[in-house]
Amino acid sequence: MFLWPAFPWSLTAHQGDAADPRLLAWIKHVLDQVIDVGPWTVVVGVGLIIVAIPLTVVAIYLYQTRRSAQGLDDAA
Repeated sequence: MFLWPAFPWSLTAHQGDAADPRLLAWIKHVLDQVIDVGPWTVVVGVGLIIVAIPLTVVAIYLYQTRRSAQGLDDAA
């Protein structure tokens, strides 16, 4: 069975909202009550996490590379 003609019509049935706006507002309200920090604190925190993840991966890679190079030199 060939389903290609139905494909363009299925795109129009897709809901445009990513999530329920009332739910997102409620989640934001609860997080604001629990965490109670300013917006710039959140921006800096998320930015540090975004930068820390690749730096950690590179640091572990360099550590493993040096460790394996030392292990090969000791075995020879």
